[in-house]
Amino acid sequence: MARPPALIGYPRPRLATPPTGRRGRGAEAVEFAREVLGIELMPWQVYLLDRACRTGPGHRWSHRTVLTIVARQNGKSLVTAVRILAGMWLWGERLAIAAAQSRDVAIEAWKYTVDLAVDADLPVTNVLRTTGREELQITHPEGRLCRYKVVSSTAGGGRGIPGVDLVVLDELREYKDWAPYAALDKTRRARPSSQLWTISTEGDETSVVLDALQAQGRAAAAARTPGPLAYFEWSAPPELERADRRGWQASNPALGHTLDEATLAAELATDPANVFEVEVLCRRVTAMKSWLPAERWAEVVDPGATVPDDAAGAVSFAIDSGPELRHVTIAAAWPRPDGRTHVEALDAFTGAGASSAAEARLRELVTRWRPRRVTVVKRGAVEAPATRACSAVEGLLDALTTADVERACRSFYEATISRRLVAPPGDLLEAHLAAAQPGEPGTIGLRRRSTSTDIDAAVAAVLALWAADTAPARSAWVAY
Repeated sequence: MARPPALIGYPRPRLATPPTGRRGRGAEAVEFAREVLGIELMPWQVYLLDRACRTGPGHRWSHRTVLTIVARQNGKSLVTAVRILAGMWLWGERLAIAAAQSRDVAIEAWKYTVDLAVDADLPVTNVLRTTGREELQITHPEGRLCRYKVVSSTAGGGRGIPGVDLVVLDELREYKDWAPYAALDKTRRARPSSQLWTISTEGDETSVVLDALQAQGRAAAAARTPGPLAYFEWSAPPELERADRRGWQASNPALGHTLDEATLAAELATDPANVFEVEVLCRRVTAMKSWLPAERWAEVVDPGATVPDDAAGAVSFAIDSGPELRHVTIAAAWPRPDGRTHVEALDAFTGAGASSAAEARLRELVTRWRPRRVTVVKRGAVEAPATRACSAVEGLLDALTTADVERACRSFYEATISRRLVAPPGDLLEAHLAAAQPGEPGTIGLRRRSTSTDIDAAVAAVLALWAADTAPARSAWVAY
């Protein structure tokens, strides 16, 4: 029997800012890695160097800041080392500095780069190994001295170091305030062409620097607008379940090269869900107290739960999105014959066209299933597209007020605790419920933790259950 083909990671990121500037330096770095360092880079590393190392007028970098999101152990240390050494040897960058929240991590990355330079017989002038003064010195072909040194990741770590050409920050997710980042970033203000490179796994609600830059990058990627920030994100799509191999390929571009499928399968079987989500899939989770206890939700999940085709006319739908309209979810609810109510996140849409795609899909669902009710938050981000999708059926759409949403939240919470609710397995709804936190004291409402958090699948499920519990039977339908 033929063996199944090896699972190969996707060389291109799921999200990326559009290319801009002239190509050339990325190819130079790839050739330098192959011919001088004796390293054949993986396709994703080739892609990153090509896109991040483009230049504009005056041979200046097209992007001053490069942020890459990718799962751990995919070869970020190697591609960063190639960028540092190529900058020193090919492009004559006089000073590169690197920092990490853990000094040991920064030192290990520095040692790795030193070993590559020594093994390749680059003209290493000096290697300073004194603790606190670690530095690699290489003489450029034109005679200038180029240096790569380790600095501390503190508010004072980069101060007093002028004229930096390249700043490398490891695991930006660990930067909990702006002071260390600002101190290191501003070391390059006097250089007309400089770059800051940082490669990180997904962060959490405390990753304030990553959150801010990631929001800018995602917005630029969605709008296809180039700018000084180059953003590349290898992550699993939010709608895919943890066991879906497509998500593994999307977040692990080294899969099939230096990582294998069996390793990820073993991690899926042994890792806690939140660890697998962040470290393997590069999807955000939160360690804060959730609105709905995870163990309670697990009790209502049933792998066999489904909505039968003959449920047309009895199903209700709901649609929700955060105010940024970056992620839209349609949920469905159906009163089962056994007295419980089936709830699921049916469809999810992301990106610049999420609202339009969700509107078209909702119109299709209304036509196919002839629902009892469609529910949305009054004056919410998707009330207008939901209104258009339901316009052919009078009285179909119900826009809930704040007070109604509070009651719907209470009903959903109680239905889960009492196991009156049943849901099929699905990581999207589970993740959004985990990301939702309790509302104001004395209420049972839910709210998102920050502007970078999406909980629309949870809200849509709450609204769908409310619709299923309260909507009267529809006696007549207008076909369209």
